[in-house]
Amino acid sequence: MSRPTRLIAPLLALVFLIAVSGSFPVGAQGWNLEDALKQIEKATKGIKGVTAEVELSDVQGGEEASTSSGKVSVSFQGKVRFELSDDDSRTILCTPPVMYIHRPSQMTVEQFQLPQHPEKLAQYTLLGFQPTGRAMKQDFLVTMLEEDSLDDKKVVVLELTPKKEKLRAVIGKIHLWIDQSNWLPTQQRVYYGASNTHLTVRYRNVARNDSLNEAIFKPKWPKGTKKTKG
Repeated sequence: MSRPTRLIAPLLALVFLIAVSGSFPVGAQGWNLEDALKQIEKATKGIKGVTAEVELSDVQGGEEASTSSGKVSVSFQGKVRFELSDDDSRTILCTPPVMYIHRPSQMTVEQFQLPQHPEKLAQYTLLGFQPTGRAMKQDFLVTMLEEDSLDDKKVVVLELTPKKEKLRAVIGKIHLWIDQSNWLPTQQRVYYGASNTHLTVRYRNVARNDSLNEAIFKPKWPKGTKKTKG
């Protein structure tokens, strides 16, 4: 089983840091870290969910190991569902503290307790999709803010470093690209430790979806599906 298949089980129920100590340079548009976080909080306040097209790319030692594409649904109550359609079609469902990987072709679903599996990257997907910062303030330190462009869009880039040594041994850092037009993530990159080994999650056509059916976040699988615990 490939590394990204086993590790994408997580990016979820973490949120942007609202108050961070320290000062940071002001970008060309006048954004500093505090102002950018306030914009994120303002833009995401009241949103119940978003949907987007998604692409995942796993790079190990500077070499692309695998890619996946599909769609993602994010509930601002702290849940995320990936529907990936490729050679290894699967559904990744994160409903903290549990994550599931369902493979319909194999009629199997793996279940993971996220506190015991910090390497499951899918649980960190909610970074930037929620307006409060308690979880992120507890687990991450925001150490960088800069302005850049991505696909001709103006973005701010944040770097998050895990505070806990145990998590930092698995995840060196996380970069977030935030689209200034809607203040939602347009790209995330999770580094396994080395700078040339990382998973990139790219979002396109991100759309607010307040009528997102919460039933899609329930762990219901077709009859006959074999369940295992990871």
